[in-house]
Amino acid sequence: MFSKTAIIHEWFEDFGGAEVVVEQIAKLSPGSPIFTLWSDLSEVSGRKPIESFLAKTPLRKHKALSLPLQMLVWRYLESSGSEYEKLIISSHLFAHHAKFKGAEQAQKFAYVHTPARYIWEPDRDKRGDKVIFRAASSLIKPVDRARAQEVFSFAANSKFTQSKIMQFWQREAEVIYPPVGVKEIGISLKNNEEHVLKELASLPSEFILGASRFVEYKNLKRVIEIGELVGLPVVLAGNGPLLTELRSQGERAKVPVIILEKPGRNLLLELMRRSSVFIFPPVEDFGIMPVEASACGTPVLANYLGGAAETVEPGVNGFTVDMESDSEVLRMFTKMTLIQPNIAIQHAQKFDTSVFNEKVSKWANLGD
Repeated sequence: MFSKTAIIHEWFEDFGGAEVVVEQIAKLSPGSPIFTLWSDLSEVSGRKPIESFLAKTPLRKHKALSLPLQMLVWRYLESSGSEYEKLIISSHLFAHHAKFKGAEQAQKFAYVHTPARYIWEPDRDKRGDKVIFRAASSLIKPVDRARAQEVFSFAANSKFTQSKIMQFWQREAEVIYPPVGVKEIGISLKNNEEHVLKELASLPSEFILGASRFVEYKNLKRVIEIGELVGLPVVLAGNGPLLTELRSQGERAKVPVIILEKPGRNLLLELMRRSSVFIFPPVEDFGIMPVEASACGTPVLANYLGGAAETVEPGVNGFTVDMESDSEVLRMFTKMTLIQPNIAIQHAQKFDTSVFNEKVSKWANLGD
């Protein structure tokens, strides 16, 4: 028996915030196949993602070069024998363009992490800040806006993204914050494995933490600068193309800088719990990690721009700040001792997976 619902996601590489959303949607719609351009994950919620022909080409590693083909692929999806009535789409580029041959009238429910930043906001994403892409974006924007009108209902991962959907596509969207496993975090911290605790033994007793992919817009360089500013050691957790550059900056820093590559989930949570402050410098569309840090009882210092301003409540689980202002960072940092761990954890419960499940099920009529 074929499912009448299909789940669609741009691509699966790292398991980040967007993938957490897709996995949870897949759990809520267990019989639905998952379609994607390509996948480095063997399965998502027990299902092998169905890849497009791009997965067998070198273009899977060159997203920018594959843009025109991506737009084409999404318009001619093979339905695998099922005439889908509903598409639940996770989009941060062009997945909301999706259309199946033989199921052109399927209702599309698009959960948007962001409209394509390097098409609509090249100043925020350096990938789009090139002459060739700026020229191409003038052609792509009208198509992207027109195809957004095909969507039956939009959900946005934050009010910040909601405003972008209205600005760029002239469409309204319901805000549904991504799922954060707040209850699971509490359980994990109570049952940490011995080898995790051993890995932490060599760390300073006090440190500030930055964690994410090591890419430019995450602005982890600023975490090192803030460590120097407040006179505390810095721990950076993650991996990515800026690893060498961050290491070099760390070696020159006036405070110790420890870089932990690809920490496991339990180790990362324990780092969050033990850090004095979790620093979140980027302008993100939502930002799951500040909520995870709050679930660990750790105060958060986040950028006042972007989605993190919706999850960090001043004086409750941290403070937001102009990250480029040394004086403001220093002023807010002195207030971090006001944050009570139990209050921060209670605040994080607002973003628990159970809240996401209830809202998404209602929005996309799952279970009907």
